[in-house]
Amino acid sequence: IHAEAQRRRAARLAAKAAASEQELRMRLPPVTHREGSPTLAPALQMTRGGGAVAVAPGATSAHMTHLIMPQHANSLGITFGGQILRWMESAAFVAASRVGRGGRHLLTASMDSIAFRHPTRVGDILYVSAQVTSIFGSSME
Repeated sequence: IHAEAQRRRAARLAAKAAASEQELRMRLPPVTHREGSPTLAPALQMTRGGGAVAVAPGATSAHMTHLIMPQHANSLGITFGGQILRWMESAAFVAASRVGRGGRHLLTASMDSIAFRHPTRVGDILYVSAQVTSIFGSSME
């Protein structure tokens, strides 16, 4: 009886191993876990002196996805505006840090204007995108 149980167990484990190998071959590996490739795009190196360096805005773009949870909203289920501004500022920091000017010491000096067109509610998914469009002497836009 024990030999028969061992044979069935071995057959079951072999079938499970074959199925998992086939499943792994069918899946693409996640981008963040590929050997030798960075999770984030490397910072662009700016040269000081001579002339201006052209940087495509797409090279600085940053994208973030947030699921709005109850702690991000008021009692009516509408997201706090300050929370959305926080996520916007985080995306802007990532985009600005890709330019590689001044190391890690970046701050948001001002925003031109913010207008919330529609409310977002608990359970919504919010996509935040940012990119550097202009680079000046000591600031970015």
